[in-house]
Amino acid sequence: FKPPHYRVKWTKIEPPSQGVENILLITNGHSDKQYGSVGPRASLLRAHNLDVSLRLTDLELDDDGSYRCELINGIEDE
Repeated sequence: FKPPHYRVKWTKIEPPSQGVENILLITNGHSDKQYGSVGPRASLLRAHNLDVSLRLTDLELDDDGSYRCELINGIEDE
């Protein structure tokens, strides 16, 4: 099920002990807004219509870590 109006937000949580989140990418499926030094290397895989897998290009050692994906439908996050 794909909601009619949605955004996908990918964040990198670093370091996990501090709980700091760095937004990498926010997209509505048509246009992307990228953030930070990793942002320009971040995009969605889009292997199929409902695929919102994160794709990072030109990987660096600092890319190691935990990432979180949120589906935002209207003003509520899921």
